[in-house]
Amino acid sequence: MNTSYNVGRRDQALRLVLGFALMVAGASGLLSAWPSLGFTVVGAMAILTGIARVCPLYRLVGINTFGPERESLPSDPAAKS
Repeated sequence: MNTSYNVGRRDQALRLVLGFALMVAGASGLLSAWPSLGFTVVGAMAILTGIARVCPLYRLVGINTFGPERESLPSDPAAKS
């Protein structure tokens, strides 16, 4: 499987922290139903893209905060060659 990561470490950490905060805000009960659902969904998306280190929106607009010259993962096939 050739996975092309496009989310760097700082970006990943920010997504995980903000995603968790958004999900907590959504589940807190302080907001009405629709905003609460929106916060929860956006938070979950941020967490999932942070864990996977792949953001489809970044891919569409050509953003790459991962960069092979900056970092590589042990499971990244490009790092082995």
